[in-house]
Amino acid sequence: MSEDLTLGDLLAHIDRRFDKVDVRFDTGEKRFDKIENAQERTNEHLARLNGQVAKNVAALGVHGDRLDALEAANQRSEDVARGRREQRADDLERIKTVRDTLTDFWPLVLGAILGGVGVGSFLWGVFR
Repeated sequence: MSEDLTLGDLLAHIDRRFDKVDVRFDTGEKRFDKIENAQERTNEHLARLNGQVAKNVAALGVHGDRLDALEAANQRSEDVARGRREQRADDLERIKTVRDTLTDFWPLVLGAILGGVGVGSFLWGVFR
């Protein structure tokens, strides 16, 4: 084999090298196109998600108002229940006071009734 290279051999060698570079460049371009397509799909997906998030935020605003109304209604019903419990406690206290008064002073009441009957009988007998 001869060590002498001709211009044709050199050009053929350079052409093969450029073919390999072209193949790698084409592969790189294809990968870059795939990446760009994936990025576009991702951007479209993100745009749809942003739209859905905006709808959800708007719905939360509406539901937030409903939630505030429900919380206010629950607070009012708790206040009513608390008022009823307080009123019931007051009523029970009054009943207990009346019961204690009756149990403590029933002999005086009975004596007053019997004394009234006795005085009434006496007066009936006198003015008859």
